[in-house]
Amino acid sequence: NNQAYLVFANDELEQRAGKGEASNITRLNSEAGDLKLDEGKYDAALAILTWHDFYYVDPDIGWGKIDSGFMVETLCHALKPGAVLGIVDHVAEPGGDVWETAQTLHRIDPERIKSDLKGSCFEFEAEADFLRNPNDDYSINMYNEKVRGKTDRVVYRYRRK
Repeated sequence: NNQAYLVFANDELEQRAGKGEASNITRLNSEAGDLKLDEGKYDAALAILTWHDFYYVDPDIGWGKIDSGFMVETLCHALKPGAVLGIVDHVAEPGGDVWETAQTLHRIDPERIKSDLKGSCFEFEAEADFLRNPNDDYSINMYNEKVRGKTDRVVYRYRRK
């Protein structure tokens, strides 16, 4: 979690921890650009509805620019060979400007995710379609009540080489 995200999720995170639901999880608060993880320590990493945030910037709330290449390299460094990287995110119209789409709609073209990981230590392994919604209107911000919880979402599994 970064400092800006804590404004949205802190109470929920504290409630989960208080109920013992996360007893085997260590919470790490770090700005993305300062993320430091131990080398080869982790069996899995999940990026749930966050890959688009690598292209979102809002200085007013302290959400700075994130270097997607740095994040991929950090994950490569931290995950053990054979580890899983799971990614879920809101789908954007193909071919759009990734910065504009992330900024205004909080969505991402799935091909951008694949492009970010191409040539890295990760190998695409599988895609699931249980969160796909062909009726989603990609022009609507994912926070809009019309689509909230019903967006077209990709689910990818990558494997650390």
